[in-house]
Amino acid sequence: MTITRHILLHPDAASGAGDAMPPLPNELTEQVELYLDGLLDASQREALKARMRTDEQLRKHVNELLAMDAAIGSSLRSTFAPQAVPLPAAASLSLDQTAQPAATGRTLLQRIGWLRLAAAILLAGAAIFTLHMRQQYATPLLSPQKAYRNIVDAGFRPYIVCTGEQEFIDYTHRFLGVGLRVKPFDGLVLIGWNKDGDIFSEHTDSLLATVDGKQVIVFMDKQSNKRSLPKSARGLNIFQRDLAGITLVEVTPLSEPKLLNNFEQP
Repeated sequence: MTITRHILLHPDAASGAGDAMPPLPNELTEQVELYLDGLLDASQREALKARMRTDEQLRKHVNELLAMDAAIGSSLRSTFAPQAVPLPAAASLSLDQTAQPAATGRTLLQRIGWLRLAAAILLAGAAIFTLHMRQQYATPLLSPQKAYRNIVDAGFRPYIVCTGEQEFIDYTHRFLGVGLRVKPFDGLVLIGWNKDGDIFSEHTDSLLATVDGKQVIVFMDKQSNKRSLPKSARGLNIFQRDLAGITLVEVTPLSEPKLLNNFEQP
């Protein structure tokens, strides 16, 4: 890939005091690149220096490129090695002075490449730090059976008690984004909501209920947080259903789900 430096504006044009200079011809551009990188032989170098003495446009282009190289070097040193001696500013050319090429054979791609590499390293470091912090402070997810046992062992107590169908609909709409209700059936007693069942995310809600006196919990979360779960564990059965963008997980000591098929949108 060919990198051209002559797209830069003259310093006066950048400040509004002049117009942008026209680009140099391709051949001359390549010569200037080689000159600045110290890759011209002695005769070519002297020929180009002689032309710069009479060609104001060429002289200004070379001055700009020298200034740009000096600025890049200074920026790298001030950012990554604050105690290093900064590069001297590039001198302006006059009819009696000629530009001196860089001492090394680095190309513009290599010089600017260091800046890109430095930026990439900083971005990668920030990304790794952010991921580490998220993992360190993220709420650990529970298995369905562990969440069920925790709630039962804590007394099977809700933090919000269900007192009516409309309150149930309002709650699910507020916390899940979708209004849901459970059709009543014989043996069902809705107890309320608990927030200690993070099986999908820290936003998983837990509906506590009893069916024929057996403690049943339905965990609910947005379908986007869904993950694979076992079907049974430690004497408990686990059943799943997706409804209106919500994943419902019924954990029960019974052999079949009793609540899942009775959930519906009002």
